[in-house]
Amino acid sequence: MIPTTALLNIQGLTFHRDWQVILHDVNLEVGTAKWLVLRGGNGCGKTTLLKLCVGLLTPTTGTLTLSGTYSYLGHLNGIKPTQTLAGMIQSLPPNGQTSAKNLAESLGMTAYFDVPFHQLSAGLKRRIALVQFLTPKVNIYIVDEPLDNLDPASCHLVWQLLAEKVNHGAAILMAHHGSLPFQHPAIQEVFLDV
Repeated sequence: MIPTTALLNIQGLTFHRDWQVILHDVNLEVGTAKWLVLRGGNGCGKTTLLKLCVGLLTPTTGTLTLSGTYSYLGHLNGIKPTQTLAGMIQSLPPNGQTSAKNLAESLGMTAYFDVPFHQLSAGLKRRIALVQFLTPKVNIYIVDEPLDNLDPASCHLVWQLLAEKVNHGAAILMAHHGSLPFQHPAIQEVFLDV
């Protein structure tokens, strides 16, 4: 069993945008080998909370401490339109290129290595973004709707890949709007209210 260490600690976090309260008095802790799933309807602050965790937004009040290394994937895939999967893999540090290539192959991307990102379907784009997101070995993976635009087989594979990260001691903080398609003993659901 992997001992739990806090990687993310949020205390009394509040966030306002244009005088509208988006998040109020949020308290969370994410430890090693834990999988925290943020749930709730549109506008409840799931995406905002993830952006606060990685420093894209600043809390109005409260504290947020993120320890160790992280990988982040938001709603937008964050890949240049002319970029290819092969080019993206080559831009990685040498120690990550082999694992990225293997991950891309496991996600069925072999036929798309040289196709520019803008020519791919939404599901293929998401798979490439997930390769980039899942390749680094970090303490915590922070992801917004990782299964968006994926077919059922890809959803199952991505879920297995995320589970492997947790099984090896990493933590996951993810936003997910629907019911969970699969289960894992490390999952803790947190429901945010609008």
